[in-house]
Amino acid sequence: MNENAEEPDHAGLLRPFLASRFRGRYDNVRPESDRRTELFNKLCHRFTEVLDWRYARQVASPEEELRSLGAPSRCYCLCAPKEMDGRMVPLTEALTLVGSGLPLLLVCRPGSLAYFEPEYERGPGQRYILQLPGA
Repeated sequence: MNENAEEPDHAGLLRPFLASRFRGRYDNVRPESDRRTELFNKLCHRFTEVLDWRYARQVASPEEELRSLGAPSRCYCLCAPKEMDGRMVPLTEALTLVGSGLPLLLVCRPGSLAYFEPEYERGPGQRYILQLPGA
């Protein structure tokens, strides 16, 4: 991230996609913070509790689906690779992490459109579009 770039509102970007009981807990989720590490670990092991599933649906082809929903060319990443975590990155670059086996949450349109893939060990993982009303 360039030094002149404004720091993203990490909590504001992630909070709409979290279950209501977790939204207040993650008000400081800047990269390398203890809360972000805790959130990432929960997405590894307890993702069914942490995310708001009311607006989730499984997808087979995340790139195709996100593009059909009008995802912009850049997205916000919550992911394992530190060089991408907590940053706005090109969507095509972020999608290279699909299938890595580690949790991946991409916020494509703040407050309305995201992609989530939980941790898994083998085979094709579960892939979800989170599309909030009005998206």
